[in-house]
Amino acid sequence: GIIITWWGFGPLFLWSALLFLVAGVPLLWVTNRYEQYEWGYIETFWHLFSRRNRSLLFAYVGHGMQTCAELVVWPLLVFLILDGQYIVLGAIAALTLLAVCALRILTGHFFDRGSKHAVLSWGAWLSSSGWILRMFAATPFSVVAVNTYYGFGQAVSNTSVGIFFYEYAADNGRYVDEYTALKEIALGIGRTLMLVIVGAAAWMFGEYTGFAVGLFVAAFAALATTRLAKNISLR
Repeated sequence: GIIITWWGFGPLFLWSALLFLVAGVPLLWVTNRYEQYEWGYIETFWHLFSRRNRSLLFAYVGHGMQTCAELVVWPLLVFLILDGQYIVLGAIAALTLLAVCALRILTGHFFDRGSKHAVLSWGAWLSSSGWILRMFAATPFSVVAVNTYYGFGQAVSNTSVGIFFYEYAADNGRYVDEYTALKEIALGIGRTLMLVIVGAAAWMFGEYTGFAVGLFVAAFAALATTRLAKNISLR
């Protein structure tokens, strides 16, 4: 926020590129591991939409829709709420990050002491209600509050969905190849759907209606993650 306010977007992109390069240096010491991908192009999509993998598809399409709303819809809405105050926007993001990091301690307690299925359900409901509360944010303080609330729920939901995904992949003897591809395709489908829905709503009814529709759809998508827990628990 400070860099944009004082020097503009150009220096921000330059510093970001430099930070990415520095962060990538440790990758030079990562050893290569080779996996054979056994499915063909059409076969991959057949597996993605098969009944066996439907729970994975629904869960990660919903997660992709939430990710898109988090990266596109919500930041634009906050930017309009704050009337383009970049420093305030950066401060809100920083405060939210610190608060969510502190709350991660509670997330760990949930996983250590509670049922994985119960944690997944709680995470989905917290994330969903967080999206609804974001519709009513109108001040910097309320933005930080709802961001923190949603961030806590999303931390619970993301971690628990990841646990189920890796257990699901392990049951099929796959960790980083075929089922990882299914996960990434489902995420891409979810992001694309969210952009189309928000774009269509904004074009027909105005930008604020488009934002509201995006937040509501993200709230509904958060609940879709519970389907993954229910289906896997039956196996």
